[in-house]
Amino acid sequence: MVSYAPMVKHVVYVAPFFMEASLRFLQGALSLDGVRVSLISQDPVERLPAGLRQQLVGHWRVANGLDATQIAEGVKKLEKTLGEVSRVFGPLEQLQVPLAMVREMLGIEGLGVQAAQNFRDKAQMKTVLADAGVPCARHQLIADEAAAWRFVEKTGFPVVVKPPAGAGGKSTFRLDNKQDLQSFLHRNVPDPAKPALYEEFVAGKEYSFDSVIIGGRPVWYSISSYQPTPL
Repeated sequence: MVSYAPMVKHVVYVAPFFMEASLRFLQGALSLDGVRVSLISQDPVERLPAGLRQQLVGHWRVANGLDATQIAEGVKKLEKTLGEVSRVFGPLEQLQVPLAMVREMLGIEGLGVQAAQNFRDKAQMKTVLADAGVPCARHQLIADEAAAWRFVEKTGFPVVVKPPAGAGGKSTFRLDNKQDLQSFLHRNVPDPAKPALYEEFVAGKEYSFDSVIIGGRPVWYSISSYQPTPL
């Protein structure tokens, strides 16, 4: 662990597991001027590369790295011994709503639960964008087989089916005809407790836009294209 100067912001980085991408983000945070970085993880800190571990000012291990209550408890413990926490953040998509919950629980500045859900829940995201005048593919959360057939009657094929809060394209399917849909419904029986997101298939050039926004002002962005397109 390292010593620190007063008046430097104390931030808590949350990484349940030490995946390559998570470690790259951690290295970036540790390289910033004016911050002290503590870590909350599910993995033991001993698994961190020594060069990263030695730059941390603190660590707290939790049993479930996606549980907001456990993360909040870790933040409070780190704050008690290392000083006020200014920010809580982590790159994992599945963490965004739990981290927002932690911020609201503890009164820490940053993205709130409603905004995080707008990013995380793809059905909600499309509704928000459409309400703002941004064209979106027609979509619907489907909880039973009859609703699935009614949806494709409106949109036609192909349709795309995926979890409303997935990540990285996992469990995403393109269904091209009635046989595909029937087979999919047989393998994945609709569950009202876990509705699937059905989307109209839209053909065209596909791009990804990433940005950093501070105080409502974009300070950095990048645009990339998918070659070939994912679906």
